[in-house]
Amino acid sequence: MFEELRGKVILVTGASTGIGAAVARAFGGFSAKVGIHYNSERLALRQAESKVVAAAFKRFAEDHLDRISGKSDVAKAFRYGLTRWASFTLFLVDGRAAIDNNTAERAIGPTAIGERTFYSPARTPAGKHSPMP
Repeated sequence: MFEELRGKVILVTGASTGIGAAVARAFGGFSAKVGIHYNSERLALRQAESKVVAAAFKRFAEDHLDRISGKSDVAKAFRYGLTRWASFTLFLVDGRAAIDNNTAERAIGPTAIGERTFYSPARTPAGKHSPMP
């Protein structure tokens, strides 16, 4: 059933405990080569590379905030980021935290797209030929 996995390399993140460990063992049982990426390795990489960039951006935003118009979109974006700095930099102190929310957006994407096309089929090119009004 899983012959296509034989000899393939599969990267499993967070495989030290829980579901990640079970997934790594399962793929290993199918003769796949399992590469394990631990959260501590990810955290060390983020500390070495991303922390410097984040600190430089914070300094830049703080230094330039009083030089630009307070009502401009850039000033609003800077204030938004600076007031949520602890949330923004969580990925620098916790290797489990994702840098972005792509996983969540991919999970809700089909639902959101499905609802939009279901309730308003005339807005899509295919919906114009739909039997639904």
